[in-house]
Amino acid sequence: KLKNLKRNEISLKFLKMAAKMIEMFGSTGVLDAISTAVSLREPLLVYPLVNKPGGSISERYYCIQCLPGSSVEDVYNSLKHHVVEAFRIDGDFIRAEVKEIKQPEGTAMRQCGKDLVLDSTTCVLKILTNRKVVWQQK
Repeated sequence: KLKNLKRNEISLKFLKMAAKMIEMFGSTGVLDAISTAVSLREPLLVYPLVNKPGGSISERYYCIQCLPGSSVEDVYNSLKHHVVEAFRIDGDFIRAEVKEIKQPEGTAMRQCGKDLVLDSTTCVLKILTNRKVVWQQK
């Protein structure tokens, strides 16, 4: 009970300090700090397409924010580890295809490897995997 009492007292003091800071400055400044950090190094936006069981390609339009200098392999690993719940990649990487912003409509996607470093001209990334599932470990 003593620990809980101390934690409650500390929480109450913290809330009072936060209220006083907001009253004095109008905000805590956290949003301004994050906005400034993002403006100094804008994230790379990638729209992934992944193959689904049966050979169809996903038609969901999600955007993944990556660090500048990220590679195709970085995007694959983030999808494999379920960073985006809508995309659950199971299986090994086979190949990837990219579509760049400047490509004319109807142009085929360009094939690339894992080591391709993505940049702001890359807008769509299709990742193809095999059908290996969790129980088929090496």
